This record gives sequence, C-alpha cells and structure tokens, in this order.
Amino acid sequence: MKKLALLLCLSALTLTGNAQGLGLPDNSASKPAQAAKTNTSYSAVVTYPSHSENVYFDLGQMTTYVKKGNGERRIEKMDSLVTYQLNDNKKTYEVVSLQGITTQAKTTKKIDVKLEEAVYAGRWCIIESYKQQENDISLEGGKMSNAVSTTEFVVYTDMETGIVLREDQNGGTMMSLSHITLGTQLGLRFSIPNDYAKSGSKDMGKMVSDIKKAQDSTDPAAAMQELLKNMDQYKKK
Repeated sequence: MKKLALLLCLSALTLTGNAQGLGLPDNSASKPAQAAKTNTSYSAVVTYPSHSENVYFDLGQMTTYVKKGNGERRIEKMDSLVTYQLNDNKKTYEVVSLQGITTQAKTTKKIDVKLEEAVYAGRWCIIESYKQQENDISLEGGKMSNAVSTTEFVVYTDMETGIVLREDQNGGTMMSLSHITLGTQLGLRFSIPNDYAKSGSKDMGKMVSDIKKAQDSTDPAAAMQELLKNMDQYKKK
C-alpha cells in the first residue's frame, strides 16, 4: 500500500541543495504574502534512497511524466487517475486504473500535526511535521501481512510555487527534488507513441477497494487469502 501511495503522490516531491541555479528565484529575503494553493508546472530530478528519476509535471494537462534509466517510462493522468506504463525496449504500454483508491482506501490518519514557516534552501517554506498512523495490508510475494504502524513525516512546501521540496520519514530523507525548472512542459512527453502496442490493463482501484473490505471484515486474514487465490480478476483485457 505504501508503494501505491507513493505512486499517487508523485507530483508532490522534494528538493535538496541550493535553490539558486535550479530555475527557482531566490526569495529568502522576501516572504510571500500567502502560500500557493496549487503546484506550478515544472521539471526536476527526483532522488529516492535507491535511485533517481526525471520528472515533468504540467498543471494545465494535470499530467506527470516520469523517465527512468532502464527504458521504462510512466505517464500519470491525475484528473482521470489513470497511469500508462511504457516499455521502450519492447515498445509496449500497460494501462493501470487507480479509480476509487483515494475514496475507498483511506486507512491512514494524521496526529500531532505541527506547522511552521522557515527558510529552507533559500526558499520560504511551510514545514509540516506530523505522525501518520496506518493500517498496512500487503500482498507482496504472494503473502499477506496486516500491521498497524506509525510513521513520522516532515514535509517542506515552497510557499511561492506550492511545490513540495522535500519529504522526510522517521528522520531520513525519502524524496528530494533537484535541477528544478519552472514552466509549461512539452505536450509530446505525455503522449503514447503510435507504434507502441498495448500489453494489458489493471484495475488497481478495485483491488484496493477489495483490500479495504477485507481489512474491515471479521476475519481479515481469511479474506485476504481469498483475494490471493484470484489476483487475475484485477487484469482487464
């Protein structure tokens, strides 16, 4: 479930290093009158603990484009909650529907929320610190686990652009942005090439909804085992 949450939240990622020279104006000397309500269009390099990705987000198209170094790409349509996973080596793409996830799988809640305003990397930011309690059900590796966990988050959001510049979890930086350039992105990046063949589809929204139902049942372990018997039900032709 944590991986799924990361997928939905890819457009709200984070920045380390100096803001100067990254396409962002240095506003450390002047504080914005109020925080931006929406993100702006931008491109950036997203760094995770294990790897980095090139990300292009366009607000007008409500689309994020992610390019990896292994010939894989991802196009995320946030207005329709559909993701296209492209394989450049095979010239194929898979359609993944995320419909229903945000409304049917709310298994987390924030507690001990604290807000402050401060300069980070030359930018006036809203820094939100909180603990998140999560009922985490996993289906990875053909095995089911169900555990309640608490994660401490610190999120840095640029007050001028609305872009989340950094996210820490339990004291470690999980995502960061660098080489940020503001501006409208090329629409061609968000299109599937005409010579790419569709390799399949998945209904992740239905799967998450069923997981949530299993979680709320009287016997979660048995309900999850039943789901594991027929994972092909979430494939769409």
